[in-house]
Amino acid sequence: MTGFALPVDDDLDLVLREEWTVAPLHAVVVANLGHLRRWEAWAQGEQTLEGAAACARYSLGEWAAGRAVPAALRYRGDVVGAVGARIDTYAGSADLGYWIDAAHQGGGS
Repeated sequence: MTGFALPVDDDLDLVLREEWTVAPLHAVVVANLGHLRRWEAWAQGEQTLEGAAACARYSLGEWAAGRAVPAALRYRGDVVGAVGARIDTYAGSADLGYWIDAAHQGGGS
């Protein structure tokens, strides 16, 4: 399914936000809009599958250019959120961001 996966533990991994992640990630976004709109500027507008696909294509282009690491977060094989890094190659730094499905919050240790 994916060419890039980074296991975190037995249940959790990060996968590159490739085309196959668009539909499951979109479904999680839509299910969590009430929660996400409080924190995420991008969640304010209409959330369409076509928009999610365009975002994924853009993010992959940024990854290929070395300016981002766009990943989906999977728990036991199901997409439950997203993690990303925006890389500032000039400053040699990165901004990290993440969000997780409200139903999966609070389970960390």
